[in-house]
Amino acid sequence: MTAAAIPTLTLEQEQELGYRIQKGDDSAINALVEANLRFAMYMANRYRREGVDIDDLIQEANIGLMLAARHYDPEKGVRFTSYAGWWIEAQLRRFLSRHTSVVRVGESTQQVARRLRRVEERLLQEHDKVTLEMVAQEAGVELAAAEFALGTASATPLSLDRTMGDVEGEFTLQDIVADDTTEQAFAQAE
Repeated sequence: MTAAAIPTLTLEQEQELGYRIQKGDDSAINALVEANLRFAMYMANRYRREGVDIDDLIQEANIGLMLAARHYDPEKGVRFTSYAGWWIEAQLRRFLSRHTSVVRVGESTQQVARRLRRVEERLLQEHDKVTLEMVAQEAGVELAAAEFALGTASATPLSLDRTMGDVEGEFTLQDIVADDTTEQAFAQAE
């Protein structure tokens, strides 16, 4: 059965499943998760542009959905999707922070970069030209923090073996990057 074929639950049905989950009924967890698989897929699709395979995003969204189902409190009177959205979002962000870059960038920096990109996309629909100052101001972020977040989140690592210069004067980054600790270690060893 596909996710689209499973009917959407009412608030009352979600709450009933929530009470059963609190009593330890694993079949209730399965029913709540299965009924909300479309929502998890929707949330995963929001991160397609991050350069990760959609199947991996859906899998992580489903993990967030299962965590939400285990912690759902029907006494709060909110729809399960409102509650699960936070769990799914957190799971997807953790996954992306671990898998989208060779260099680990902090979650808060990635959040700022994502917010700036969303604001930039919106401003580009309204204006012909958008500056970083406009984006930062609209997003409520200081210009220096915006420059750091976008520079760090989108930085491409360089290999120390990368050849630089012209053909006659070629050198590698390793040739020009100083490593004082290695030189000190050799001096001490002698």
